[in-house]
Amino acid sequence: MRLLHAETLEFHLFDESNLPKYLILSHTWGKNEVSYQDLCWLQKLQTMPQELKSNPLYALFLSAGGGAMLPGSQDAITERSGYAKIAQTARIALKLDFKYFWVDTCCIDKTSSAELQEAINSMFRWYQKSTLCIVFLADATPMRAKGSLTHYFTGVLRESRWVSRGWTLQELIAPPQTKFYAQNWTRICDKLDVIAPLESVTGIPSNVLRGEGFMDESVAQRFSWAANRSTARIEDSAYSLMGLFDIHMPMLYGEGEKAFIRLQEEILKNNGDDSIFAWQAPDAGHSTFRGLLARSPSEFRKCGGIYRGNPALEISKTNLGFHLFLNLRPFGKSKNSYVATLHAGNHRDQHIGIVLKKLGPDEQPPGGSQYARVSARSLILGDSTSSKYSTGTKYGIYLRQNPELPRKFIPEHVYCFHVRVTPLAPLYYVHQAWPREWWDATTTELLVPETQSDFIGILWFEHQVDAIFNTRCPSFQLILGFSQKDGRGWSKILPDQDQLWPKLAAPPASWIEAINEHGPFTTCGRRDSMQLRLPHLPFVEKAVLDSLQVITVTMDLVLDGDKVCYMVDVGLQGGLQAALNTAAEDDFVKK
Repeated sequence: MRLLHAETLEFHLFDESNLPKYLILSHTWGKNEVSYQDLCWLQKLQTMPQELKSNPLYALFLSAGGGAMLPGSQDAITERSGYAKIAQTARIALKLDFKYFWVDTCCIDKTSSAELQEAINSMFRWYQKSTLCIVFLADATPMRAKGSLTHYFTGVLRESRWVSRGWTLQELIAPPQTKFYAQNWTRICDKLDVIAPLESVTGIPSNVLRGEGFMDESVAQRFSWAANRSTARIEDSAYSLMGLFDIHMPMLYGEGEKAFIRLQEEILKNNGDDSIFAWQAPDAGHSTFRGLLARSPSEFRKCGGIYRGNPALEISKTNLGFHLFLNLRPFGKSKNSYVATLHAGNHRDQHIGIVLKKLGPDEQPPGGSQYARVSARSLILGDSTSSKYSTGTKYGIYLRQNPELPRKFIPEHVYCFHVRVTPLAPLYYVHQAWPREWWDATTTELLVPETQSDFIGILWFEHQVDAIFNTRCPSFQLILGFSQKDGRGWSKILPDQDQLWPKLAAPPASWIEAINEHGPFTTCGRRDSMQLRLPHLPFVEKAVLDSLQVITVTMDLVLDGDKVCYMVDVGLQGGLQAALNTAAEDDFVKK
């Protein structure tokens, strides 16, 4: 561990088995921090002969090996706000009789990936082994002499950036003693003086804040402490929490959300606490198929009151996903929906359940099947004290983190029709949609409300006049529908003839009656087509134009991200498309 000497600001290396008493700083990073290289260079500048200091080529020469231009003067470093934090920490350390101190900005050589990885895996332990942690609240004004400490500090915490950062969570919990300092480096208080405000603002229980241990708290509760915190890099939302779970794992910047998935997988290797599955995603409805693990700490925001249960969970990771044993009981009217009862509970002695969807056919037994988590925006609570309460039957099941829809899957809910228009000649676009409130023109998605058992939507396609087709081509309508009753999605292309259609406010039955005029509604499926009579082009034979120009639509049920959607492709087939693709551009101009 690299420490700074409080008097000389020189670095000293220590083996962790023989560390001296040291003070450690907790703060939020700013724009003008001082790095390890900056401080090493400052020490060289302080001993450098004056004639060398005045030669700018010397700094350029020394920086060539490090790949960065170093400052040419001491002032360029010492006048930074980051250096002031180092100097003030050294002052406080000397005042409190500490010979050494540690600051994360300059005591880690971040140009070394090996050292950075070791430091991040060790950081919780370094804060834990410190004698004292001082917290610098850069946005906290000093307290008035006659004010209430509790009232003042609650206000400070609610406005402080320090409370919202991911890395500072471990810096609040790990140190044995902590003192808070205001923006002018005057002492505010000790942590033990403000346990109530800290608990109120951070959601961390008072016993944990007092240093009485936290490993007995459930996994879900510990994650909830980080739910309202953020990090500059998405991977750090996982790496900053490794110490809270005594986890060591390699850092892979660039992996994104996978870092948090890896952290949870590492926790499951050593911890059978199934409260880790009690996360909730506010936007995850019936048509959202999720895996077993959360994507970020924010999905544990409502887990502050969830406690671990017994016995430990039986779980293993296989090529088919996670294999685990859970108690399942039927949920709702669907044959394939179940509530999986966890051992974890809440302060009301209620068992917690999550909703799982069996992805196989109805006749496939619950045991040994693939499942996905659905309706993840809420938990199912059961009163374990009631004589009528049943946890269900225990089955061994599989859950992939990224579920896959099996062939011939029949959905009960879909999120949307995602419309993709392949490049057409002539060029068509969606001119109007109904219902308007469910059409997103930016993403070209027609959303399907969960509360509507039979949904019908209409998209009006119009031709965009261009240099090739300077005469407007026929418009057409695409009807899209979904029925929850039989999980049937269907499509129908019809000519744009207003006199055939009832008013838009009419019930679906009126639209179905109108569709029957162009063929039985019962034959509508995921494929449809309609021939268009386009204006004659001089360079295309009329037979090709009249007989082979067909607008087609195909619908495929897919998982778009984690949403069950119909991918709707609208295209033009026929000889005209080929003719236009092979014709020279200058011919279009001449014609």
